[in-house]
Amino acid sequence: INEVKEDVSKKIEAQKQKLLADAKVQADRVRSEAKNLAAETKKAGYAQADNLEKEGKNPIAKIAAKKAAEKLRKETDDKAKGIEKEGNQKADGIMKTAQEQADKLK
Repeated sequence: INEVKEDVSKKIEAQKQKLLADAKVQADRVRSEAKNLAAETKKAGYAQADNLEKEGKNPIAKIAAKKAAEKLRKETDDKAKGIEKEGNQKADGIMKTAQEQADKLK
């Protein structure tokens, strides 16, 4: 009887470990995708800001273009941070759910 209990316990522990490992892979993928999307967003936003600055032909237009580009860069940074934050929250949720499921296995 003890051997059966021990065997069942080992199988349950193995299931828990697999569940958590699979969840970690999924969570890492979500984080990575969010990070890549944030980087792409930043790259595109900064390119737009650079183009905006180049459009200023006279001194007054250049000043206005520079201010607009600075604002665009800040908005881009905020958007990129939001994307990463959302990705991290999703990944944390995946791990939390997996931990809850693992804890239910007995």
